[in-house]
Amino acid sequence: MLEGTLTAKVAGEQRELGPGETLDIPQRTPHQIWNAGEVEARAIWQTRPAGRTENWFRSIDRLFSDGRVGKSGMPGPLAFGVYLTEYRDVFRLASPPDLVARPLLAVLGLIGRARGYGT
Repeated sequence: MLEGTLTAKVAGEQRELGPGETLDIPQRTPHQIWNAGEVEARAIWQTRPAGRTENWFRSIDRLFSDGRVGKSGMPGPLAFGVYLTEYRDVFRLASPPDLVARPLLAVLGLIGRARGYGT
């Protein structure tokens, strides 16, 4: 962490990260990281092996830059349908189970692509 505070939940355990702290997340471990505060947070994120992780984050950042997010500041279900199917090798939902999520995301992805969301 460089500045601010991030909250991380890794394998069910939650903790706060402040400047100077680091966090290692083992491969395939369910995790969430967010900024719960109102102060901007800055961190260095490294993924090894990198694979297409950088492309995933650049695509999501483009949604924010283009203003294609909802009032909550998050992309909507159609955008997530597109990006979660395109980058399923990079990013997976921890819940609901894949048997439920994949067909739903496929349908949302088709509609989302038709509405102009794309990678």
